[in-house]
Amino acid sequence: MDAQVRKGLLAAVAVLIAVAWVGAASAALERLLPSPAEIPGWEPEGPPQEAEGERLFALINGGAEVYLRHGFVRAVLQVYVRSDQALLHVEIYQMAGEDGARRVLAERGGAPTRSVGVGAEGVRGDHYLVFREGSYLISVSGPDSSAEAQRTVLAAARAIASRLKENRDVPHIFP
Repeated sequence: MDAQVRKGLLAAVAVLIAVAWVGAASAALERLLPSPAEIPGWEPEGPPQEAEGERLFALINGGAEVYLRHGFVRAVLQVYVRSDQALLHVEIYQMAGEDGARRVLAERGGAPTRSVGVGAEGVRGDHYLVFREGSYLISVSGPDSSAEAQRTVLAAARAIASRLKENRDVPHIFP
């Protein structure tokens, strides 16, 4: 076989392997999302949205710079809808390391504390919860500040945190 043909075949195989690996990593990140059974009354509004690297700018309106500056790898976002059309937003950001996730949490969420009921540290507001677990930063925001919405936000966050602790084998690709 000609050396140039062999080189071309090797390049094509390398691209196919890279594409397969990225697809597997995205699918693994999607598996962290809460199921409707874990947040009763809520269903995915559509398929999850994903972004890697610079494509984060297209996914979130503003704020992508802070994630990219601190080692953003990939994200998956899912919107859930309730029968009254209320929305629950779940965002999972995978960073290159714990330090990056910690820095984004501090910059975006304010002073994190360890007493938010989930994750290594986080910030809790009237209708949202942002927390860090390892190199992942998770944001869950509900439709309002009602007790029911707060319970749903916490249930979704706990489902994600549980999967992160159980599945340390989520593929990680460095940028």
